[in-house]
Amino acid sequence: ASSSSSPSSSAAMSEPDDALQRALRSMLKRDAATKLKALKELADIALGRDGGGDRTDGGGARARGAEELAAILPRWTRAFRRLRLDDAHAVRVAAARATRI
Repeated sequence: ASSSSSPSSSAAMSEPDDALQRALRSMLKRDAATKLKALKELADIALGRDGGGDRTDGGGARARGAEELAAILPRWTRAFRRLRLDDAHAVRVAAARATRI
C-alpha cells in the first residue's frame, strides 16, 4: 500500500507552483509586452528574486529547486518553440536569455 502512495506524493512534490504556471500561461498570450513581462517573472521566480510585481499571494521570494524547475521543462520547451519565432525581436532575445537560467 505504501508503494502506491509514493508515486502520487512525488508527483505532487514536483508539480510547479501557481506563480510558475501563471508565468508560463502568460508567455502564450498575443501581446509582446505580456510575453516580456512573463519571461522576466519566470527568471525572477527561478532565481528567487522578488520582481516587485503585483503578487498578492503573500509568497516570499525563494529560489526554486531543481526538481520544481524540472517539472516545468516540458511546458517551457513548448513555450520556447513559439517564443523563438515571435515577431518581436525583444521577445526572441528574452526567451534566449531565459534559457540560461
